[in-house]
Amino acid sequence: MFKRKNKQAKQVEEQIPESMKALIAEGHRLRSQRSEEVKQILEKMAVMLLEMGFKETVITNPYRNEVNYVYGNLYCIPEYLESIGFIMEYAGSFEEAQKHFHEDGDSFPLAMGEEAILSGLANEVRLAINQQS
Repeated sequence: MFKRKNKQAKQVEEQIPESMKALIAEGHRLRSQRSEEVKQILEKMAVMLLEMGFKETVITNPYRNEVNYVYGNLYCIPEYLESIGFIMEYAGSFEEAQKHFHEDGDSFPLAMGEEAILSGLANEVRLAINQQS
């Protein structure tokens, strides 16, 4: 049965026009490139938080271990969601962070570009710090 599927897959693949194969390959390349760009921005978000005086800590709950960046009673998690972009999740206490009761900040789509994303997030985090004070 498995061999039959392989033969069927090959027959289907042979029917795909070369132009369509090129588009599929380009789509895979772009997804890979976007994935690397997202990873780099998430790393820069973490560095930004550390440079702002946050400490990296792991919060354990019954479901998972999560890296949070902590400043006083402010717990942050940098995230990327394909549908909305980059966000910072905020919790106002250890108990909220442990229960993963983080609230989402503003979203910053990848299309904005790295500089605008990081600048916008830095401003938002500064506001969150000031509100905690």
